[in-house]
Amino acid sequence: MEKSAQQLGAKLDTLVNTTQICPTCRDLQPGDEDNELNIIQIQSLRDNCGYCRILKASMINLADGPTTQIFVYSKDGEPISVQYFSEKKPGTEDSYASKAGFIIYSHDKSRLLPDLGILSAYPESTELDASVNFINAQMSECSTKHEICRKQLESPLPTRVVSVGASDAHIRLVELKNVPARYVTLSHCWGGKQPLKTITANLEDMKKSIDANFLPIVFQQAIWIVRMLKIEYIWIDSLCIIQDSQSDWELESMQMCDYYENSFLTISTATSPDSTIPFLGPRDKRWWPAKLNLTIGSSSEDLYAQRIPNEPDEEGLLFTRAWTWQEAAMSSRTIYFTPSELIWECPEHVMPQRYIPDVEASERLGFSKVLSMLRFSLNPDMNRDLIRSVGDSSDDILRNENPMSIHPPSLDSAISSNASALSRPDSPSSISSEANIMDYVWDMWDDLVTYYSRRHLTFVTDKLPALSGVASRVHEITKSRYLAGLWEDNLGVGLLWAREWRGYQDLPTLSSVYVAPSWSWASIHGAVKSRVQRTISTFEPSFTIIEAESNVSGLNPFGGVTAGHLVMRAQIAEAMLTCDDPQTSIYYKISGPTDDWDFSPDSILVLNNGNVSRARQDAKLSKFTAKIHCLYIGSTYSAPGDESDRKYYMLVLSQSENDDSDKSFCRLGLAYSQSNFLFKGVPVLNVKVV
Repeated sequence: MEKSAQQLGAKLDTLVNTTQICPTCRDLQPGDEDNELNIIQIQSLRDNCGYCRILKASMINLADGPTTQIFVYSKDGEPISVQYFSEKKPGTEDSYASKAGFIIYSHDKSRLLPDLGILSAYPESTELDASVNFINAQMSECSTKHEICRKQLESPLPTRVVSVGASDAHIRLVELKNVPARYVTLSHCWGGKQPLKTITANLEDMKKSIDANFLPIVFQQAIWIVRMLKIEYIWIDSLCIIQDSQSDWELESMQMCDYYENSFLTISTATSPDSTIPFLGPRDKRWWPAKLNLTIGSSSEDLYAQRIPNEPDEEGLLFTRAWTWQEAAMSSRTIYFTPSELIWECPEHVMPQRYIPDVEASERLGFSKVLSMLRFSLNPDMNRDLIRSVGDSSDDILRNENPMSIHPPSLDSAISSNASALSRPDSPSSISSEANIMDYVWDMWDDLVTYYSRRHLTFVTDKLPALSGVASRVHEITKSRYLAGLWEDNLGVGLLWAREWRGYQDLPTLSSVYVAPSWSWASIHGAVKSRVQRTISTFEPSFTIIEAESNVSGLNPFGGVTAGHLVMRAQIAEAMLTCDDPQTSIYYKISGPTDDWDFSPDSILVLNNGNVSRARQDAKLSKFTAKIHCLYIGSTYSAPGDESDRKYYMLVLSQSENDDSDKSFCRLGLAYSQSNFLFKGVPVLNVKVV
């Protein structure tokens, strides 16, 4: 591939100048606001156009798989952004397309592309001094120019912190709870190799001294940074929580949200899959830019093309873990040490070490100003200003199917058939009442759950505890009662979750241990997504809640649960469910008196003694047709009086295996139809869902 690229680059010297703009690539010139995107078929790239050849050379150097078209986004003063869908995900047998991309830029002002964005030379390693200089520069701007970011320089210390001392001889664990001081938090992956831990037996020794030689390299490097920032304390979970004490773990995990939110800075070691792999040092050559030569007539200059990470695991294992999602979500300031670059994030912007437009980095990381609204709307006076300040970016994040997208929203909306714009946040109708503001909060919660549910846990029972900090903040905003991942004041729309479409993937199975009631998204493995957004659609509920309960398992009111139930007064109708191919099909068929429709359940389903249930991992699968029940939840529409897009939603239920009552049911999934004929003449009953 490299040889082909060199040959291709050499041929650029023979190109002849032309006064006409290339009809294929438009000479890579930025278009106006409505014409920034150019969709190009690979086979149409012209050999006699130097700009087309640059795109070809970039694809030869950087593309991970075959593709037929590229999406080129050109904007004045920014790097050219190129996206494509490879026909096969690299290194896997997946048959669905994988989204990837790169940017093209110059180191100096380009003569041939005068509007092209300029980036400094790519650092091939992450150096301590350069990293600290970048952090200090961003910290200075953050503390002096960002109104939202301004905060007291000192916050109450956590229960325990590590005192870094002036040298390795003075590292120790200290208990200075609530003493005001600056401190740094560390967000890291434990991985398969367990880091040094504080336990009951060594607690007193850790208070006296911690031998630096026993600290894993990730901890050592974090301490180097903290010292150079002239900060005395760092909070590291494995050292500051007594790991073999259930009571200490519960108490401290309840406060972890506060610890990250109050810290002066969070160091996120995304490069390190575990604590033994350094995050400072040489970068993977995969992210090094390719040098390309652009020749137009007698003029010639060098350009650069660089991959941009698109999948969470490309940014580092840290971005796939559920616990670290909350750490990043609640941190006031974060420095990300990713495999490709160093990135600063605060509530007002996201800034890579080598500047790339904010929208690219913020969407790759999955965090945005949307989180700022949740963080800071605790102050009611700030609600409307924050909603206005979020502007278009909140709409784009909320509607974006892929939060790791590297491309500006105009591209995603152009290639997504179901993307629809939200009403403008600064319009009178959207901010004129507290109810409208709450619609934004509930929609944001649903989106945060989607981002969070894409991540992985070592222990499935941590699914609710690992989100408890964010949940506690939403409770402070809404005052609503928390019910195993849902909110009492948003139960109507809250129940309308389903598995997120992530390509043709096998249906999950049910965990062998109890995590949450079946009506909660936390009860299933994998990513989920709300089927309704309040800021786009109107939801008309057709049920009432008689009783709603969830029993927490410990001290944390937003943590794990042992049981939960809803008593709903609603119409519930019988139907038949057919599974023709339990091994590979992700769709089952529901048959009513007059209509059939496809239904994708929450998990693989199995028939036990005539009753349908979610399948556990060791279940024997077979074809079946069996009776199920459909509970009418309500309907949605986009425009009043327009019935063409109205959808009628129902919970698909089966009788609970653990309850003898004929009105106790478990959720199998969410379905919808274009009519509510199934419920014509059906009486309203009290139905218990567990």
